[in-house]
Amino acid sequence: MKKILLIILIIMNVSFIIINSQINKININKELPIYNKYSKNIKHNFVSLTSDNTIASGQDLLNIFYTSLNSGLNSFSFSCKDNYDCLNDIIKTLNNKTQLYIINNLVSPYNSYKDYYLSYQDNKYVITFNKIYNKNEINYLESQIDLLINYLITKEMTNEEKLIIIHDYLINNISYDQKEVDNYKATAALLKGKAICTGYADVLAIILDKLNIPNYRIISSSHVWNIVYINNKWLHIDLTYDDPIKSNSLVSYNYFLVDSSYLTDQEHIFNKSIYAELF
Repeated sequence: MKKILLIILIIMNVSFIIINSQINKININKELPIYNKYSKNIKHNFVSLTSDNTIASGQDLLNIFYTSLNSGLNSFSFSCKDNYDCLNDIIKTLNNKTQLYIINNLVSPYNSYKDYYLSYQDNKYVITFNKIYNKNEINYLESQIDLLINYLITKEMTNEEKLIIIHDYLINNISYDQKEVDNYKATAALLKGKAICTGYADVLAIILDKLNIPNYRIISSSHVWNIVYINNKWLHIDLTYDDPIKSNSLVSYNYFLVDSSYLTDQEHIFNKSIYAELF
């Protein structure tokens, strides 16, 4: 039996475990990109879509990682260009949790990963994703959000009017709650009415995608919220911060369609060089 070197990267503690295994059952897509219906087409400064699955730098790997995630792939393979000793760059790139988490939030929540595994065989590296949302969860969210849009939205509304209606509905029907482990997901937000910032951001991102309003999720060192392209500019929406702590308080609009220059508090300080397209 042919043995291969398998390197497993665990996101939570960024550790590598080396074991012997086989990966001949992995479904590897050899050509990039391959799109699913949840793929986004937004130009970013930090990463870009690519059709080349060979790397000569850490940035090349980030681009392939982004393209594969955005395309909805469950796994992808890549190789190193001739005369390029790539292993150190691969380890360094995949150890940078912040960079990968930024990429994870640039794509649809349906395409985002919970963790991933890196393996090596026959001069090719393979990254396999464990996605946040499974098929049943996606089907549930799709059906609920379709009902929600049909209930709230009319064809006559402008995009800004749609955003106000959605903003208010979600805040009035979701409460910030850290107690349960799955409250980071959009399923908890819609099914139980409970979420942390990632749950708020995911459900809004999915709705915006349904409405064909360009958007993605943006992160600081400790927080996640949404950015939308409306009236020819990128503006921020933070449902978490607009959701009042007290149940009898009025909905806030302090973080509804605000410019990047407005965000000066610690929770909303983000890397402006990475998100350069916002300026």
